[in-house]
Amino acid sequence: MSDTPKEAGAADAAEPLTDEAILARFHRTKNQPTGSQTLGFRITAVSQAEKSVEVAFEARAELLLNPMKQIQGGYLCAMLDECMSVACMVASGMTHVAPTAEMKTSFFRPAQPGPIRGVGRVAKWGRTLAFTEGELYDPEGRRGDWWRMARALWAAGFRRGDIIHNCFSYHFTPAGMMLETGAHEIGCAVVPAGVGNT
Repeated sequence: MSDTPKEAGAADAAEPLTDEAILARFHRTKNQPTGSQTLGFRITAVSQAEKSVEVAFEARAELLLNPMKQIQGGYLCAMLDECMSVACMVASGMTHVAPTAEMKTSFFRPAQPGPIRGVGRVAKWGRTLAFTEGELYDPEGRRGDWWRMARALWAAGFRRGDIIHNCFSYHFTPAGMMLETGAHEIGCAVVPAGVGNT
C-alpha cells in the first residue's frame, strides 16, 4: 500500500470522510481511468466500517467479448481488481492506494454482456499488505431458481431424479429457462424440446 499522491502530505488532523462523501467523490470524478471506462465502472455503495464497496459494471459486447460471445476472463479479473483495490482505498479513508501484488481467480460460470454487479472487501488490513476478496454477480443474483418455479413443480409431483420433457420455447420468451431452472433446483433432469433450436 502507498499514500495517494494528492494526500501524502496532508495534515494528520484532517477531518475523516463519511461514506457519503467518499461516494460523492467517486461520482464527481472527471479523470476516470480509461480501463475503468472500458469496463463501465460505476461505484454504487461504500462502507468504511465493513471495508467494502459495491460496483456496477456495464459489460459492452463490442468491447469485452471472446470468440464464444462471453465476457473474456481477463476483463472479469480486471473488474474484480477494481472492486478490491477501491475497497482498500475506502478502508484507508481515501489515504492509500493498493497496487495488486497477487491475485487468484476462480470462474464458476461464463459472464454475459450487460450489467454485472461487483463486491469488494478487505478481509485483513496489515501494515504493508491488505488481503482482499471480491465477487461478481449477474443481474439475477445467486439464486438458481430465479423465477421460483421449483415450488410449482414440486406441487405438481416432480421429485429429484425425475426427467422433465420441457416443451416450452427457449427463444423470445423465458418460459423454457424458467421451467428448466426450477427443475434443476429440485434435482430433475431436463430434456429441452421446445420449438426453435433447442
